[in-house]
Amino acid sequence: MEKLYESKIIEIGVMAEEFLKEDTMVIFNDSAPPELRDICFVHEKTELIDRIKVGDWLTIGDERYRIHLVGDTANETIRDLGHATLKFDGASSSDLPGHICVDVKPAPVIKPGTSIIFSRNK
Repeated sequence: MEKLYESKIIEIGVMAEEFLKEDTMVIFNDSAPPELRDICFVHEKTELIDRIKVGDWLTIGDERYRIHLVGDTANETIRDLGHATLKFDGASSSDLPGHICVDVKPAPVIKPGTSIIFSRNK
């Protein structure tokens, strides 16, 4: 596995888990503006090694998800802000350019220290 992006959750916004109940996870690195922190899973700032593509993998803690869609601006917002909206809906299309859609599986339990890894099979 080639790691494209690896970070750890450092803060969980007070409303972030409500979004997770709707199969949506908003991530942002520690530069998240105060008005968005409440809905985000904030993680350590890190570098995007290569563009995330359909067929790559997202691992959150011990759970692994195949990526079905990478929105038009998702790689840029991950690179610049550590930001994306992760959808656990298996969709292969979306009108929202910052979405990354993954397998239809329940989102894992997330706490500070949980890892987020985007990776690719070599």
